Amino acid sequence: MKKLYLCSILIFIGYISPAQINKGTVLLGGELGFSNSTQKNYTNGAPAPVPTFKFTYASIQPSAMIAIGKNLVWGIDLDFDYQAQPNSNYDMHYNEYGIGTFLRKYKPLGSGFYLFGQSGLEFTYGDERITYPPSTGPDSFTETKNAIFSLGFSPGIAYAVNRKWQVELLLSGLFYADYANDKETDIVINPTEPASTNVEKANGFDFGSNLSTGLTQLLLGVHYVIGSK
Repeated sequence: MKKLYLCSILIFIGYISPAQINKGTVLLGGELGFSNSTQKNYTNGAPAPVPTFKFTYASIQPSAMIAIGKNLVWGIDLDFDYQAQPNSNYDMHYNEYGIGTFLRKYKPLGSGFYLFGQSGLEFTYGDERITYPPSTGPDSFTETKNAIFSLGFSPGIAYAVNRKWQVELLLSGLFYADYANDKETDIVINPTEPASTNVEKANGFDFGSNLSTGLTQLLLGVHYVIGSK
């Protein structure tokens, strides 16, 4: 009878104990992010034909991770971001491409939930184009190209749906330190005169927290798990 009680206790403890991510486990998947907002301008209670502000953001970040220790994983990821602001005073489109590597530490909470912290190094290349409508003057546009090396910390929470699938929410870029190299080209096209071009270059360091700027990205991720947990 004592042996039966002991076996029952061990089974119960094993059931309630947080699941671990064991060394050698592979996780394949990534994160997705999307947001869209519009702010309308009203005149005498009627909406204006052109919104004063419109913003669209989309992000895809495929990744591959492998556990190098219990609840400790190393991974690589790719980053494809798109932003657009077609407004009454300008039309902005931005594309970003990146590649990075990171370490992630999981803290099992039980019932399939984990907290995790992720520290990583990433290189990104961005291309932005802003076009100004003729109504504000001669046809003109601004092109900005930037290359950024970034160190960052991102927390998150994950949930194991079953032994093969894991979903997560990642607060991307909570803290960061960047080195950026920018090149901005302003071009003004006037039908009666040759086009004028002005080029400016800049580089420098930047560090801080995205919480203070409201630019922190909340990304939804899904991973397929290969190996025992």
